[in-house]
Amino acid sequence: MKKILTLLIVSTLLVWACNQKTQQDHLHSAGEEDSSNTHEVSGSIDFGKYLKVASLMHIVTIPVKQDLSEEDKQQLISELKSLQSVEGVQHLHVGIKTETGDARMASGNWLVLSAAFSGVDQLAAYQQNPFHLEVRERSKKYLSGPPTVYDYTIQ
Repeated sequence: MKKILTLLIVSTLLVWACNQKTQQDHLHSAGEEDSSNTHEVSGSIDFGKYLKVASLMHIVTIPVKQDLSEEDKQQLISELKSLQSVEGVQHLHVGIKTETGDARMASGNWLVLSAAFSGVDQLAAYQQNPFHLEVRERSKKYLSGPPTVYDYTIQ
């Protein structure tokens, strides 16, 4: 349960950061100025304001082989990032496990894919998308076991 909670918090923060950047890009393209400083956070943050676009998060923990070369790891990351181009994906991030000294950290060598969708229908279309299925097939050679999926609705 602690793993799930940690993944949920991290993915929510990733979506928030991505949406904040998207909101700033829209303001700048419209000629408006954003008075907030993206490098400093003061006061409370209204996360709901930044999560209006996406309502469904799709988190995949991907166990990779221990002896995977750096070149192969980068190839896998590149493959996963290419899924951003699939229709319906609003945001997609790939993360590498980082040792932080937290005793609750899951063991093993893994990556995390976090993708945001506007709803279940968009996720279902993504799951059946031929390009997504090709990436899944090509990625199998790098895995030490089956991926684990956590899907949740942003509240």
